[in-house]
Amino acid sequence: YAKTTSNWTNFATSSDGWVELPGPNNSLPIRCQPLIGAKTCRIRLVLSWNSFSGDQTKGTNKDLDLILTDDTLNILVRSQLVQSEVVTGEGQTQYPRETIVAELPAGQYFVRIKNRSLNFSHQDQLRLVGHGDGLSFQYTSPDESVLNPADNPKVLSVGAFDTEKTSRSIQLGKPDLLAPSIFEFNNGLQFAGSSNAAVIVTAAAALIMSDGQKWNLEKLKIHLAGSPLANDFLSARQLGIVPAHGNCFEIVSIGPQPPYLEIVRAQGGVFVQTTEGLKLAVPVDPIRLAGGARRASPTDIVATTPRGWMTLPRNQSLSLPGTWVEVFAVTADLPLCRNPFLWDALRPNPSKTTPRLRLTP
Repeated sequence: YAKTTSNWTNFATSSDGWVELPGPNNSLPIRCQPLIGAKTCRIRLVLSWNSFSGDQTKGTNKDLDLILTDDTLNILVRSQLVQSEVVTGEGQTQYPRETIVAELPAGQYFVRIKNRSLNFSHQDQLRLVGHGDGLSFQYTSPDESVLNPADNPKVLSVGAFDTEKTSRSIQLGKPDLLAPSIFEFNNGLQFAGSSNAAVIVTAAAALIMSDGQKWNLEKLKIHLAGSPLANDFLSARQLGIVPAHGNCFEIVSIGPQPPYLEIVRAQGGVFVQTTEGLKLAVPVDPIRLAGGARRASPTDIVATTPRGWMTLPRNQSLSLPGTWVEVFAVTADLPLCRNPFLWDALRPNPSKTTPRLRLTP
């Protein structure tokens, strides 16, 4: 999980070897604004790129350096591991990743990327993620925040369904699974996030695979998706569904509709205005209303149509047919501006439906 993410595809490299980023002097401007009572921002920057190999023993030969400068382009910190297919000495790595950790006073800084190997193609993708209180990027990609190595297509990536502290990629259809993540201690402290969810799913996978059968990734994914741990329910914010105005969804009064829409309304659905037009909001995961339909990915669109329920991949350039309406669940992070009568009764009780692990420190 990262608070701030920037992504680039089809990027170019200048004649002096700098990756051409959108900011001045081929940079990404970032800003540190310490929280009240703090004097600095403690930040972590991770650069990764899509150089994946089917052979776990083979690394990448595509080599980048990550550099952090002050506002006059003086270098403060650099990460310059040498990416290599085979590691033969210190300072080398097989992995397409560079990391910077720094503590910065308030001010503006610039991130720059040096292309050492000069062997990238237009199909390559870069991802820079940042974490730290008070840190902000000028250019961000909130819908593409899955970190390396979870963006590897051959990795089973796990997110958390009970917190916003989880990454997503609409382009990649990641994470593959969503699971509970709340760890609750006897002293009342709670911790949640995708790291916890991954631990829980890993334990479940180990139990499943202990039966002696041969398991491949797809078979394991399907089996886990059918377990009580799995939950394909992403919030509106995680799906990129945003109210047309303000921080809540306004209910739109609409007269009688065709039967396939009235069925959803009879189950608590209300029309709301979003930045993408009218959608139907419901108090529960819409897949529970969809009569046997299944998502292939947590980011899939769930739509009601004249021919019945449909699920299809979410694509920012996709336009649904005029008679189709997307149905999504409203959660506390982006609520309705006013709850319809009976919504609280229809919505499941989180204390009964969200597993929590109680731990003794």
